[in-house]
Amino acid sequence: MRAFLAKLHHWTGITAGLVLFVLALSGSILVFDDEIDGALNPHLFAVEEGAPSDLDAGLAVLRESLPDFQLAFIRLPRTPEHPVEFWSSDEPHLIAYVDAGAGKLLGMRGEKDGLVGFLKDLHIHLLMGESGHTANGIVGILVLFLLISGAVLAWRKGRFARLFKPRLRGVPLAASAFDLHRFTGTVGWALLFISALTGVMLVFYRVTAYALLLTLGGTPPSQPPAIERVEGAPSLSLEEIKDIAAREMPEAVPTWIRLPADEKSPVVVRYRHEEDPHPNGTTYGAFHPQTGKLVSSYAWEGKGTGMWLSDLKYPIHIGDFWGPAGAAIVLATGLVPIVLMGSGAYLFFRRRGFFRK
Repeated sequence: MRAFLAKLHHWTGITAGLVLFVLALSGSILVFDDEIDGALNPHLFAVEEGAPSDLDAGLAVLRESLPDFQLAFIRLPRTPEHPVEFWSSDEPHLIAYVDAGAGKLLGMRGEKDGLVGFLKDLHIHLLMGESGHTANGIVGILVLFLLISGAVLAWRKGRFARLFKPRLRGVPLAASAFDLHRFTGTVGWALLFISALTGVMLVFYRVTAYALLLTLGGTPPSQPPAIERVEGAPSLSLEEIKDIAAREMPEAVPTWIRLPADEKSPVVVRYRHEEDPHPNGTTYGAFHPQTGKLVSSYAWEGKGTGMWLSDLKYPIHIGDFWGPAGAAIVLATGLVPIVLMGSGAYLFFRRRGFFRK
């Protein structure tokens, strides 16, 4: 049984290894996505200091410069140094970067354009759209199997301490590679398990969220109710919507605004509370686009244990959950599969005579 498990572990590692290497490398680089994007595209983030952001002025600039732009979402500035991002309804989305204080269009690009866009598409979709996204989840399941089977293979009674003492000198290269493989797998096991598990949850989010809700309880967000338009009444401006949203939930910060897709849809504002680990927040308010009346809301504090755990998958996966140490943790997690795949591939092919003279 142990020999069969070892073979299955080896072949699974070879099958998933290349994709895992790509995911680990791209994920480690994306820890610094904002810094890389700002360095490579400074013109998109050249916001003038002093002038307060005005969403209506920004929208006017967008309409004048890009009259055919089909606006769907607005990402509000994360800091005073960030522009307003206007996202189109097209997929992949077009993003217009606007200095809403100075009334200036800074530039436009597709969400998959540029180095950071390419790396995100590679990491999330393997450059293959939804089929690549699903393949990503399957690879994550294979990684979970590798971790569990590797732990079973490494565990031997009375030899646990040896896992933490790799022989890297004075022994044949194969012995060093074997010890390095076991040591890295042991030390980085929890990090890689958490990363793979949250990655699988992000891909198969409906199934995993349903399972958590079924077992632990909770309330998922629902679609806001349809509204009735007030005949002859104008729509509120973006600034009016933002001000109403801020007054409705003063303890939270609005992060995104979703505009109505049709005459029956409200404006949806996404919020982030300071205690919410999700970088975009998981609180929502739906407002009537003409009266500003709050027609429905969903608060992160009352969503229940199952939904709370489900929503943790993203901040844990990208490192935000861990606070200042998050970037270092994600980098360390990315290094683990690179070492495991390198040492595992060497041992696999060496046993098959690839490195013999």
